[in-house]
Amino acid sequence: MVQVVNSCQLHEEPYAKADAVTAVAPGDCFEVLAETLNDYSNLWYEVSWAGKIVYIFSGHVTKHTHDFHVVIDETLSICPVSYTHLTLPTKLE
Repeated sequence: MVQVVNSCQLHEEPYAKADAVTAVAPGDCFEVLAETLNDYSNLWYEVSWAGKIVYIFSGHVTKHTHDFHVVIDETLSICPVSYTHLTLPTKLE
């Protein structure tokens, strides 16, 4: 898992000039599916976003370490992350 440290783009291919899919913000986390070196020997991570396989440059992320916080009698723990891309219902009942 990696965590974004610099605002950046997710790309369709592992190149800075490849088409951007979306912007991501510091704190966003992604599970790494694979690592790849492009033709310039730059390390990119293959990640999943909105059902698509996309790429993020390794220079914009750091390895994410879990920092669990107990929230209910040690039976439920959470790891704080950014929820920038989380869709919530407009009305909670």
